[in-house]
Amino acid sequence: MLKFGGTPSVIYSDMNGFGPYVKSVTLFNLYWVLAGLIIALITFSFYLRGKEYNFVHRLKSSRNTMWKNRMAVSALLVIFITCGSFVYYNTKILNTYDSPEESENKQMEYEKAYKKYEDIAQPRFYKINYTINLKPEDRSMTAVVEAWARNTTEKPVNELHFTMPALIDSTNIIINGSKVKLLDNRLQYRIYSLNKELLPNDSILIKVEIRKLTKGFENEVSFTQLTQKGTFFNNTDICLHLVIITGWK
Repeated sequence: MLKFGGTPSVIYSDMNGFGPYVKSVTLFNLYWVLAGLIIALITFSFYLRGKEYNFVHRLKSSRNTMWKNRMAVSALLVIFITCGSFVYYNTKILNTYDSPEESENKQMEYEKAYKKYEDIAQPRFYKINYTINLKPEDRSMTAVVEAWARNTTEKPVNELHFTMPALIDSTNIIINGSKVKLLDNRLQYRIYSLNKELLPNDSILIKVEIRKLTKGFENEVSFTQLTQKGTFFNNTDICLHLVIITGWK
C-alpha cells in the first residue's frame, strides 16, 4: 500500500486461471487507480493558466477549482479511503505479512535461540495417518494427523521439540502424559515435557489437529498449493518437524 503502483504477484495456470489472485489484484489495482485520479486532479488544479507564475495565485486558483468540483472530489476521496481501509483490513488485520527483512530476522532469531537443540536425542516418526478435509472453493483445510514416533537413539528422551508448519493457521498437539514447556508462536517452536521418559525403542503417539483457513485476501497469496482446482501439497507442508529445521539456518 506504500509502494506506488505495487500489486501482489500473479501466477496464471491453465487449470486454475488466475485462481486465488483475482480478488487481491483487483482491489490493489482499484486502490492505485483511485490514488492516481486524485493526484491527477490535484495536478490539474495547479495547471498554469495565462501568464500568472506566482505560486500563491496558483494555490488560490487550485482551491477555487477544487471547490467547484467538490462533489466529484469528495466522492473520489470517500471511495479511495473506503477501498484503502478495506485493503488494509484484509492485509494487515485479517492476515499478517512479513517483509523480507522481517523474515530474515526471524530466521536469525530462530537459529540463535534453538540451534543448541539441533543434536539432542529425539524420536523419529515411523507411522503417520492423515485425515484431511478440503474446501477448495474457500481455499481452506482441516486435518488430523496421528503420528507414531520411536526413540531410535540409545538415550532416554524426556522432552519433545517441534518446529511448526509455517503456513498453518492453528496447530493443536495432543500427547498423553505431557505438558507444554515452551510455546513460541512467533518462531513456530514448541517443547513438550514428558511425565515419563521415552526409553530406547519405545514409541509414543502424537496427535495433531491442523487448520488452514483463508480469510479475505493477503498482501501476497500464501500456501498456493491449496487452490480451487488441482490442490497439491506434500506432507512436509502440514506435518510437524522434530528438532530444528536445518534449512532455516
